[in-house]
This record gives sequence, C-alpha cells and structure tokens, in this order.
Amino acid sequence: MRQKAIPVVIALSVLALLTAFQNCGKFSPENGSSQSAAQSSSNGTANGGSTPQSPGPSPMPAPAPYILQNTWTAFPGLTGAPSAREDASAVWTGSKMIVFGGFATGTYFKDGSSYDSVTNKWTPIAAFPDIGRSDHIAVWAGSEMLIVGGSSLSTALPLSYSYDPVTDKWMALNDATPQLGRGPTGAWTGTQVLSWGTTNGTVAIAEAYDPATNKWSALPAGPLAPAFYAASVWTGSKFIVWGGLTSAAVTNQGAAYDPATGTWAKISAVGTPAARMFPAAVWTGTKMIVWGGRTGNLTTDPGTFYANGGIYDPATDTWTTMTSVNAPTARAPGHAAVWTGNAMIVWGGYSGGLVNNGGIYN
Repeated sequence: MRQKAIPVVIALSVLALLTAFQNCGKFSPENGSSQSAAQSSSNGTANGGSTPQSPGPSPMPAPAPYILQNTWTAFPGLTGAPSAREDASAVWTGSKMIVFGGFATGTYFKDGSSYDSVTNKWTPIAAFPDIGRSDHIAVWAGSEMLIVGGSSLSTALPLSYSYDPVTDKWMALNDATPQLGRGPTGAWTGTQVLSWGTTNGTVAIAEAYDPATNKWSALPAGPLAPAFYAASVWTGSKFIVWGGLTSAAVTNQGAAYDPATGTWAKISAVGTPAARMFPAAVWTGTKMIVWGGRTGNLTTDPGTFYANGGIYDPATDTWTTMTSVNAPTARAPGHAAVWTGNAMIVWGGYSGGLVNNGGIYN
C-alpha cells in the first residue's frame, strides 16, 4: 500500500528562478523537443469508427546540444497547478508543458493543464472525451500531443487520442492499440511512436505506431529482460530503454534500438544510477538524463525512493552522476519530466504522499 503524507513544499518565486538561470539563460522554447502527428477533429470528440485524416507528419531537426550546468532549482509553478497525482504524463510543446491524466486514491484523472514557463501560469485544457487513465504513453508530435494506451481500474484501454493545443480539442485515433503492457514506455521518432514493455513480466513487447497510416506494427523485443515501468528516449537515431521492474527485481540495464537496421544493442551498465523502476527520462539533444524512481515491488515492498539520477552519453557509451543538491524530494511512482531546450522540469509523483510540486535541473 502507498502511504499518504502531506508533502513539504518549498516554493521559489519566479524572480528567484530567473536569477538562478542568469548564467545559463531562461527557457528556450525554440530549442524544445521535435515531434509531428495526427490531426484533430473539428469538434474535439471521439469520432466513432471513422479513420482520421492522414496527418502527414514531418520529422524535425533534433534540439541543439546544450551544456548541462548540473544545478537544481525549485519548480515555481505551484499556484494553479493540477491536483497532486502520480502516473501523469507530460510533454513539452516548444513553449509549454502539458500535464495530463494520472491517478490518486482510486481516481483516474481525465483532466490536464498547460504550464507556461514564461508567465509561470497554468491553464486547464479541454476535457478528455474518454475515461480517465494513467500509465499511458504521451509524446509531443510537432503540433499535437499523442496519448497512447494506458489503464483505468486495472483495465487496459484500447483507444489512443491526439490533443491539439491550438484548437484545444481532442480526437480519438481508431488505431486498435495493441496490448502495450503495464506501465509501458515510449518515445516519438519524428514519424512514429515506439513503445516497449511487458504484459505479464515474462515476454517483452515492442511496437511502433505510425499516425500517417494509423497502423501499429511489431518490433523485435530486444535483449533486455521484460520489465514494467522502464524509461525511454529518442536520440534522433535510436530508441533507448532503461531500468524498470523485471519478474526478479528492479534493473539498471538498458538497450538501444536502431530502426534503420531493426536491431537492438545493450548500453553500458557501468556507472549507472542504482537499479530502479519508475525513473523519468529526457533527451537533451546529446545525452539522456534519468532521475528518480524506487526499488521494491508493486505490492509488499515500497523499497527505497531516489532523489538522484544519472546522465548517459551514447557517443561514448558512458554514464556520469548528476548532482542531488537542491533536487526535489525523492519520488516514485509516476513523476513526469520534460526537456525545455535548456532544462529538465520534473513534476508530480509520489513522495511519501502525492505531490504537485517539482524541480528544474539545468
């Protein structure tokens, strides 16, 4: 059981945040992650059994490399934030962070909110046209957010959706989403959503969704032991999966999938963060950052909660440790993370109780 407690929240004013970023610049929306997707319907509701118009996704260049400053500051966006929750998703649009869904004390949320890092304000987004969900995959696809799979009351949800922040509308994608497993992980390549996970802990499942054709296809499962609640990123050429909970224990193993060759290769396990499930991961343009998570299992052992992480460089196949000074409180499951172009925002999750605060790593 997850014990609830009232978190201690230390708020940092916007002025203090800007001061902390003087040497490294404020958020740079134009350097955010690149991604493009399915078009929304005109009314933002599920459109029955019709097939959505081809979105014609177009790959965009990867973010410019950024030199990490290895510092943490508190997340200033506390006023008007969504209610505390775990297993919510977050994407970065290039100028805003959109948080959606999640779980808290028997409630599966169907709401979401957009955070503007310039004005430090939250704005609710349109109501989701389906039941609430958690454990879903969310990606930013250049002009829309794609929500893939997920679960509600332990039931896997078959439909995926797109959300257009310009029109503030949702559209159902009649894509016959396959069984992606419990707590799958996924990333956007510029043309496809790649996913990895397991349904039962014994067989790994890897899939690709192409919004242009509205079709799913199976991928090689790879060399990793099947795991729940791993993390993943897209590097611009490879899909990296790391961590999670196998049938035996939490793991610190990772592997990279190359769509060009259809092959997987393990990445270095030397110098990684401690083995864990529920880590959050972002891609900076040159490196993968993983942070947070916990050990234990999903039933009897809450394990150790982590407020630390590591940075993986695929160019050298090496890991380095990131600072924990001024980091957010240790948390898992279900904290969300995005890369803004020059900083990682961590938000929400479970930290001795559900929280709606976070931190900014630069």
